[in-house]
Amino acid sequence: MLNATESSNVKLVEIDKAEVWLGALLLGKHANILSYQKFGGLESELMHLWHLHWRETRYLETSPELLTIQKQHEKGDYVHNCGWSRKSFASIMSFLKSDEQTLRAINAKKWEERLKVYSWEVIKHSDINRMPRSAIERNKLWADKLISFINSETNIPPLLIVVGDGHLAGYYQKWSLLSMLKDNLDYSLSRFSSKGEWIEIDEGGEIK
Repeated sequence: MLNATESSNVKLVEIDKAEVWLGALLLGKHANILSYQKFGGLESELMHLWHLHWRETRYLETSPELLTIQKQHEKGDYVHNCGWSRKSFASIMSFLKSDEQTLRAINAKKWEERLKVYSWEVIKHSDINRMPRSAIERNKLWADKLISFINSETNIPPLLIVVGDGHLAGYYQKWSLLSMLKDNLDYSLSRFSSKGEWIEIDEGGEIK
């Protein structure tokens, strides 16, 4: 569970000895490391910029907390984890076998599809069958930590919260990290839009 700029000395073939919930997590992390090494990564760049210019970086969970939650929900998330493993393994093989030009074309197409079909609309997704139970549980953990931090401080400065876009899904069903924060904080919340601007989430819970 190292960061995206480092890799471990564990061989990829060793992952087939792991249970599905752990194998999916490790394959996903491995694919992210290879992707970061080729193309960089938005989350890592944002955190670096934030730390460099404004404020300290805090993590919403520890590795043991993540592993505990993933294992607790291994049965409910089984189908999701299998799909996650397949996608990650396909990405890993692309990184290992494709030439540079093909790889860049694949990456550009993938991101174009994600931005158009998924990322900007994910907040409206409401299918529990596509929402990992572990993701909802992690949202609760993160929300509790953020709320505790904000309530214990005075003169709170602006906070930049960087999470995967899947953690915004289920806003109206109260599964989303945003809805959990909105329901428990008297705090202005906004998110970044596909047009390159901040969109405020209003008091009624509507997404402008």
